[in-house]
Amino acid sequence: WLSWTNLTGPVPGFLSQLMNLDYLNLSFNDLSGSIPGSLSLLPKLEYIDLSRNKLTGPIPDSFGSFKGVVPALLLSHNQLSGSI
Repeated sequence: WLSWTNLTGPVPGFLSQLMNLDYLNLSFNDLSGSIPGSLSLLPKLEYIDLSRNKLTGPIPDSFGSFKGVVPALLLSHNQLSGSI
């Protein structure tokens, strides 16, 4: 859990290398920039919460085809565009 920790900057790219990651909660921070599409390559990821940040840009196309289980995906309260 890394929610409510005052994280700033982009979503860290190294997260897409954590092949055993199954739960990602970065909500209620000040993360900015785009969402890395590479998160969809994580085979065990079942939950992603990036809500209540300052993320911008399109939702990655790859989020429509996750490699593993289709996770719970919380993206509200950002400035994202597009659909899944």
